[in-house]
Amino acid sequence: PGAALLAWCSRYPIVPVLAAAAALWPLLYIYWQHAAYWDEPAMVILWRTGAAAGFALVLFAACCLNATWFQIASMPLRYLGTISYGIYLWHLLVLQSLHRMSWITGAQALPIVLVATIMLAAGSWHFFEAQFLRGSSITRRNMAPLLGAASSKAPRAARSAA
Repeated sequence: PGAALLAWCSRYPIVPVLAAAAALWPLLYIYWQHAAYWDEPAMVILWRTGAAAGFALVLFAACCLNATWFQIASMPLRYLGTISYGIYLWHLLVLQSLHRMSWITGAQALPIVLVATIMLAAGSWHFFEAQFLRGSSITRRNMAPLLGAASSKAPRAARSAA
C-alpha cells in the first residue's frame, strides 16, 4: 500500500495539498468562531482530533511535494526549525514582559511577541548555539559513553583488553 500511495502521490502532488487546505480551512473557521476553548463542549471534545487530522494532511502534502520550488518556499519554516530551541527559550520571557504592560491588548501583542521572539532566538542561535556546536567536538559517537548507551560499552571493553 505504501508504494502505491507513493506512486499516486508523485503522479498527482496537488491533490494532497488541496485536501490539506480543504481540511484546515473549516478547522480554522470553527476555531475562530469558538476561540474560547473551554466554553464550547464540542471544542474540548473534537478540536484536537480534527486539528491532528488536518495537520497530518499538511505533513502528507509536504512529503508529496518534492519539487525545487517547495524546497525554496519552505526555507523560512526550516529556519524556524533550526532556531526552535531558542524560540522555546525566549517566548515566555517576551510574553511575560508584554503581559506587564496593561495598555497593550492580545491582538496588539501578537506581532510584537512573534517578531521579538524570533529575533532573540535567531540571535541566540547565531551568537551562542551555532558557535558552541561548531567549536565542540561533541558527536553522537563520542557522546554515547557519557549517556551510558549500551553500544558504547563494547568499544571501551575492546580498548581495555588490547
